[in-house]
Amino acid sequence: MPIRFWVSPLTDNWDSTANWSLSSGGAGGASVPGSTDTAVFDGNGPGSCLLNTSVSLEALQVASDYLRTLFQTDTITVSGDSTFTGGRFEGNSSSISLNNVYIHGTDFTSTSGVLTIGGSFYFQEEPPIPVPPQTVLDEFTLDAQNISDKFVLLSDLPRDSSLVALNVIGGGPQNYGTDYTVSEFFLSWNGLALDGMLAPGDMIRALYDNQGSMLASTFGHNNGQVVFQASGQRAFMGGARFNDLLIQAASGPLRVDSSCFVERSLNLDGGYLATNLDATIHSWGDMTCNAGFGSAGTGCTIALDGTGRQKILYMGGLLPTILINKQTTEHVWAYGQDPMVIDGDLVIQDGTFNTNGRDLLVGGVSA
Repeated sequence: MPIRFWVSPLTDNWDSTANWSLSSGGAGGASVPGSTDTAVFDGNGPGSCLLNTSVSLEALQVASDYLRTLFQTDTITVSGDSTFTGGRFEGNSSSISLNNVYIHGTDFTSTSGVLTIGGSFYFQEEPPIPVPPQTVLDEFTLDAQNISDKFVLLSDLPRDSSLVALNVIGGGPQNYGTDYTVSEFFLSWNGLALDGMLAPGDMIRALYDNQGSMLASTFGHNNGQVVFQASGQRAFMGGARFNDLLIQAASGPLRVDSSCFVERSLNLDGGYLATNLDATIHSWGDMTCNAGFGSAGTGCTIALDGTGRQKILYMGGLLPTILINKQTTEHVWAYGQDPMVIDGDLVIQDGTFNTNGRDLLVGGVSA
């Protein structure tokens, strides 16, 4: 895909061709990046950018050596990977639609409107501990239907894509460097054949060598809503705090691999939550579950542990494990359809769960 580099030395507008180059630090005059382009902000473009028009991109990269700010003034759409490892992003009230999102090292303030995430999400608040050589990034199994157009969100952070290798477990080990691409911490491939060695069901391992730690990042929700439409994708929340979180993962799972906090409202509207790690969504406000929401057994734990009275509005579906942990004198109240179906466990550590006259169907009960 064509790449455009921001090269303005001063704060200036996105839609000026003088601010874009075909190379990092090169001469301006290239076309403004569009829907099939990658826009790159690095240290060779030291000026802040006013996104003064509607922006549509294939990919967006904010490098760790970029020290200034991207100011949103209109809608932003990125169909591929969005990586934020430096500088600042300041959202306004316009919508943002992203696919795969990686935030580590950027002070990111979301829109006060709606941020829609259609793929995987990785947010890391604190710098990671440097890892030793040949660390396993991720392991994944190819399904029987499709071994093309795959994407993996790496669980750690390679700075240099040349340090990443694929390893076929049980078929080697054999490393390959030409049949896949690493785009700012996202590993993807299209029609990967590995010299005929790869078959559906094979386990693949991604490896990378040592790297230094990065800056911490922040996620400011700006009192807006974040919508996860990611079916079969992953969310590493890294302690992120959301104002209003809506999960619309269609029919597939949203795998949550670390805990997060929802300050105002949590809405479960489609798909289901899944995890194989100790991850919890802490809901500090009210929670709604609609009929389109399923469950993967215990799935991911949802903890109602805010202050004061909290409400569960149950409109159908299957709730995962519910943990109630409030002050002894505080209550969680159930509303909506009868009976309420909890496919996982119901765990009451402290506080009161008032069923409000409704029956409960629970996979397991602990108190």
